[in-house]
Amino acid sequence: MPKRAALECASIQLQPPDMRASISADLDSPESYTVIREMDFPTPQLIMVNPANGHAHAIWQLREPVGFGEATRRTPQRAFLDLQRQITTLYGADLGYPHYMVKTPGHSRWHTVETGAALYTMPELYEAMPAGIRKLAAQQRAERQAQGEGRHSTLWEIGRRWAYGEARRFKRRGTRPQWYAHVLAEFKALNSFALPLPAREVESLARYVAGWTWDNAERLNGSVLDGEKRSLIPSWKREALTEEQRTQRRSQGARYANAAQRNATDDAITAAIAELAGEGVHAPSVTLIAQRAGVTRPTVYAFRKRQGVQAGEGN
Repeated sequence: MPKRAALECASIQLQPPDMRASISADLDSPESYTVIREMDFPTPQLIMVNPANGHAHAIWQLREPVGFGEATRRTPQRAFLDLQRQITTLYGADLGYPHYMVKTPGHSRWHTVETGAALYTMPELYEAMPAGIRKLAAQQRAERQAQGEGRHSTLWEIGRRWAYGEARRFKRRGTRPQWYAHVLAEFKALNSFALPLPAREVESLARYVAGWTWDNAERLNGSVLDGEKRSLIPSWKREALTEEQRTQRRSQGARYANAAQRNATDDAITAAIAELAGEGVHAPSVTLIAQRAGVTRPTVYAFRKRQGVQAGEGN
């Protein structure tokens, strides 16, 4: 949007995706302004307060921006993200705030305070940080990652196993769009955690499971032959397999092994995208996702193709 039009919006993108020139914090307390001004820490240059509830955004402007493009150094990026987490912990700010959008300074909906503080360097902010905050911030991050991975894995395991048993029956009477709506409704119902997964993650999981199970509905009975699982039949009662059946079972086993590997890879990519979003990178490049997930770029392209996303290098 043109700058003039953007400034008329209540919220605005703080900075471009490939650069960080400031650190923001989202305080959700009626006493947010008092907390910010009385904290023994360098004063932010901008404070935007919501008069209706006292919640506020604070912004610390940096003297030198940190590049977050693909060809930029990783050490300053890690230092920036670590400092951002420490400031969030110090002020008791929202840990889930993505640092992507802020209350637009000067907008009529907010009370904006310009403190006149000089620009800061990251070393200056690090030196001013109270002792113990870094350790506490690291603990909070580890707890949030464990909760997120646990919820994601639980929803994935329960949801896909439910879909495996349901897809074949549903396909006889319904259409693909109806099946997707059915799976999405089930996944939303399963997302009943104390801290639910974001809607976009739930929709992504449901879309993948719905597509795969619909395409493979006719062979989702695993190693079942004639309706009975062969491994549960005593060996002396099993009938010898024909060569055609052996070939079919080998092929089926390979397909399931490949599917299991793909599921594990998809989990890693989804977790990487979610982690990057939590760090404020909402449109990560394929290369950045691949580096974070520990996979190759073609693997990320294949994942997005299965998700129905046309992925360019910058998407």
